[in-house]
Amino acid sequence: MSRLKVLGIALALAVAAVLALGGLQGLGAPAHQQTGARSSGGSAQRAMGLIMVNLTEAASALAGVQPAAAVAAAGQATPIPTPIQGPATTAAVESPPAQTASAQYSSTNVQVEGIDEGDFVKTDGRWIYLCYGGVLYLITPGLKIEGWYAVGGGQCQLLAAEGRVLAIWSNGAATGLVLLSADGGLRPVARFQIEGRPLGARLEGSYAYVVVSSPLTPLYLVNGTALGELPGVSPTPAGVVAVVAVDMSSGRFNYTALAAGDIYRVFMYGDRLYLFQRPDGLQMLADIVEAGRSRLPEGLWEELRGYIENGDYLGLYNALSRSRAASALIGLSAPVNTTVYEIAVDGLSLGVAAVGEVPGLLTDQFAVAQRGGYLILAATEASAKAVPSLCFCPAIFIRPPNSTIYVDGRPWGSVPSIGGCRCPYLYVAVEEGNVSLYVVNADSLSVVAEVAGLAPGEEVHAGRLVGGIYYLVTYRAVDPLYAINVTDPARPQVLGFLKAPVFTDYLHPVGPGLLLGVAAGAGPPFFWGGEVQVLLYNVSNPAAPAVVSNVTVTNARSPVMSDYHAFLYRSDAGVAILPVYASRPFVLVLSVEGGRLGVEAVVEGVYASRALYIGDVYYLVGPGWIGAYNSTFAEIGQLSLNS
Repeated sequence: MSRLKVLGIALALAVAAVLALGGLQGLGAPAHQQTGARSSGGSAQRAMGLIMVNLTEAASALAGVQPAAAVAAAGQATPIPTPIQGPATTAAVESPPAQTASAQYSSTNVQVEGIDEGDFVKTDGRWIYLCYGGVLYLITPGLKIEGWYAVGGGQCQLLAAEGRVLAIWSNGAATGLVLLSADGGLRPVARFQIEGRPLGARLEGSYAYVVVSSPLTPLYLVNGTALGELPGVSPTPAGVVAVVAVDMSSGRFNYTALAAGDIYRVFMYGDRLYLFQRPDGLQMLADIVEAGRSRLPEGLWEELRGYIENGDYLGLYNALSRSRAASALIGLSAPVNTTVYEIAVDGLSLGVAAVGEVPGLLTDQFAVAQRGGYLILAATEASAKAVPSLCFCPAIFIRPPNSTIYVDGRPWGSVPSIGGCRCPYLYVAVEEGNVSLYVVNADSLSVVAEVAGLAPGEEVHAGRLVGGIYYLVTYRAVDPLYAINVTDPARPQVLGFLKAPVFTDYLHPVGPGLLLGVAAGAGPPFFWGGEVQVLLYNVSNPAAPAVVSNVTVTNARSPVMSDYHAFLYRSDAGVAILPVYASRPFVLVLSVEGGRLGVEAVVEGVYASRALYIGDVYYLVGPGWIGAYNSTFAEIGQLSLNS
């Protein structure tokens, strides 16, 4: 079976018609003064059809690191408040034992070990950094507020390293970044602002990399100064994608930008950052037109071909909307591919290294993995299909009156109204189904091996690379767990599969030969319907994986199903923690011991979305609060941020 995702071309055009690009502002050392930062001289590079403009030189327009007093006067939208020393809440807190920076502490649950990811709460063992309600709080393990900083905007992502924290937020039109030192409260070190919304943030060592996307216009501005025309990367670029590099230790930054399409996945491994782009509706429409050229009248095809060759996809769409002959394209399809951009990173140095393409879409973040110089991509095959328009025109259409222009009371002329009822004759839908595994050279992005037709009629739902085995869960009718040997990436081999009782949304290794899966089970059709199922797979023999233990929670859902940052596994204690949302929310603590799952504790009545630990103290974090719990998960303190 397949699934249709209708993408209205009219909606895509409405978005394209209002594209706007604003300014780029930043504080910190200009890129041309940074040691170790490469500069392309602002020249364009072309590689495998790519035109990239490196904006390194443009950073010379930016001011140097400024003290807090100067930042407020520099036209920044968010003032820098004076850090507050000591608690700033009236909530009573029974302080848990104080911890030291040497205590063992948790990190954010991430995709690649050693590459941190942005999240709204972090700890470095000494501090807890928590962003809530547009404010970044500096909190001690004893739940005392030692400082705060107003970041503005809505959701906030954090990266922490070397006693500093980088806050990333968006106000809708722009993304703000501020680097703060936790020494003596929260002290701003550098600040940067860039057009667009954040797509992802990664931290490797002491360098942070933030990916931002903005709608495309011909000019890109730095502090109000035009940098010149930014050439396109794809036939129908949807926006400007920028990568900002920040040195957490010095506050220096660098950035590069390119015109690209819709980036929907970000993956980092070592010194490479990969951006995955799906085609937009107009590009898919052009592909369908080219596939159906023989069905169109010769004169119409010649007109449409001119639009395609000139890259005028808006003209192409308008021409199709005017012609009833466009209905001849209904039922035709064209393959949907994912474009891959490889960004080479070396500290503050950034540059596009390669561009490639793989068939299909990556429908899960863990559909991407890396091993031995190769990318492992589990792609759901997809095709763009022309389907009839659902637009309805009434049998009787009342023509609106013309607009008349008067000068000094006398008619000057009129502008005729639009007559008739116009609507497009077709839309583009994306049909998904069938799973294939591709092995891609991580440097050249060329496909070197594939396992085609792995799961007919299914789509990728979860994946995980453990050692040389890539575990893959698909979803539709069978919902199997596959074990694929990628020890030799050039020769992938399916070792075995297990038909699971439910489809798994997230996989996590929990010891040698064991894999834990968080799954969504069926339930009664009411508001809290559905189930949370936690499965323990024995994969010691990858050719014959088996479910050896499971825990089921009825009438509930878990945020882990859509956000793997909500999951915490502590290997030394053998516990897995996941929030559960039900009519009465709670946090489920499971033991993983002796190849079995057990319920270690249930923390009732808490609406939490994150869990972390410092030493023997666990912390649960929810909207506007953080609670501390001992090793038996009895509450020993709570801090409210809403007081």
